[in-house]
Amino acid sequence: MSRAPTIVLICLVLVAALASQATAQTPYVVNSGWQPFVTDANQAFAYGGTGGVVDLSNMSPSIPADPFTFTLPEPGVLKVTDVFKKGDYFGVWDNGSFVGQTPAVPLAGGGTADPNTAYGMAGVSYGAFNLAPGSHSLQFQNLLLASGTAPSNYSPAGAYFRVDASAPEPGTMALAAIGLVPVAGLLRRRRR
Repeated sequence: MSRAPTIVLICLVLVAALASQATAQTPYVVNSGWQPFVTDANQAFAYGGTGGVVDLSNMSPSIPADPFTFTLPEPGVLKVTDVFKKGDYFGVWDNGSFVGQTPAVPLAGGGTADPNTAYGMAGVSYGAFNLAPGSHSLQFQNLLLASGTAPSNYSPAGAYFRVDASAPEPGTMALAAIGLVPVAGLLRRRRR
């Protein structure tokens, strides 16, 4: 029996493993709620977390700043919010293009760890961005760190994002149904 097929198979497996490392990504599931990400003083771009909380002990700058990837079947909304200490603000990048940023806010204490509470909280930087249908590759940049104005004793900064596919509001659906009633009546009258 020849060893050539075995050697070829081993080579293919190695090439596939190397290729997957070169294109590492953090998959995100649309409509799955808040996803944590964190930045620190050594790395202005965010690196991803797992689970439903920002676990700083489980995240380190050695984790590459892989993009969060997903596909939207319909238009969606990206929401980004700072958590913990107030003061971080973020640039949003999608497929390598700058989308926008959350507003700059003064450094302060008194934040919260809950992204539902933080989003909309006074003094917290948060924002919403419309996304078109299609493939997305998100990265977040801590603009406080990138500006070089963070204090020397600055500690890791946690934040969250979520992507929700747009769905028609119930009121819109009701208006559409009301508008179709006369059309249905006209069609019925024509059939008689």
